[in-house]
Amino acid sequence: MTYENTQQGDSENKKIRSRKFIAAFLIFDLVVLICFFTWLYTGSITSAKESIFKAIPLPVALVESKHINSKQLFQRVQLATDLLQGNTESNENLPAEVLDQLIEARKTETLAAKYSITPTDQELDMSYQAVINQLPGQSEEALATELNKNYGISISTFKNEVLRQTATRENLSLWFNSQENLNSESYTKARELLSNLDNGSDFEQVATQYSEDIGSQAFAGDSGFVNYSDLLPEFQVVVSELALNDNVLVASRYGIHILRITGIEENEANEKSYNLQQIFITPSDFEAWLQTEFSNIKSVKLL
Repeated sequence: MTYENTQQGDSENKKIRSRKFIAAFLIFDLVVLICFFTWLYTGSITSAKESIFKAIPLPVALVESKHINSKQLFQRVQLATDLLQGNTESNENLPAEVLDQLIEARKTETLAAKYSITPTDQELDMSYQAVINQLPGQSEEALATELNKNYGISISTFKNEVLRQTATRENLSLWFNSQENLNSESYTKARELLSNLDNGSDFEQVATQYSEDIGSQAFAGDSGFVNYSDLLPEFQVVVSELALNDNVLVASRYGIHILRITGIEENEANEKSYNLQQIFITPSDFEAWLQTEFSNIKSVKLL
């Protein structure tokens, strides 16, 4: 065997040993990682684990292959903890409860996307303005102070997370109540009452006898004068096109309504207000339908 062959053999042996060392090192790292994540994702959530989850946005749940990360979870847990200060009940199960809420919120978003009713920026702006209008002085600064002081969140977080979730759920409720095939009994009753009214039945008597809303019954369906800006968005389009004393069937996020306008006024700011009469019909069980839809959306909890 020549010197050159010996050198070549030694070089090959070194390469083999180097590959084995790298492979062993990678296997060791893999084992360490497996042990680490096994410890992290199993058992109770200790303070050490919580620190890691807060620092690194690790997946804690999957909803239709989209993950919810740990930073989202523990931000919500901290918010809930702040809100529950002084509550004597144990908060031990709070992370699990908050995670369930986040999964439900993600499923709600998924369902809204399925039916193409995800809230638009305009709808979010309207919801936000409605909140501002309810505050003393209608001050955005007052809202910012309130949110930061009591909840530790910004206006941006409030609008893009809290209001978005509310608007998404309301859109789903409105879509559900608009589907006659999902509310067949309610629509059958509503159309029968509408036919009776169109044929001359007294609105007040029908409202008193058949409206399924306590307020409508008590006041014979009379809601009084309501400013256009204070009407539900689903009512605004309807009343602007409805002639006096005509009847119309309309679905809202709350249920099914028969509306009639008995008067229109206009204030100094040129805003119209409408004297509304309504009969309310209870829709089918939205929550039951929602849970059935949720059961068809794949989700996995990793914690």
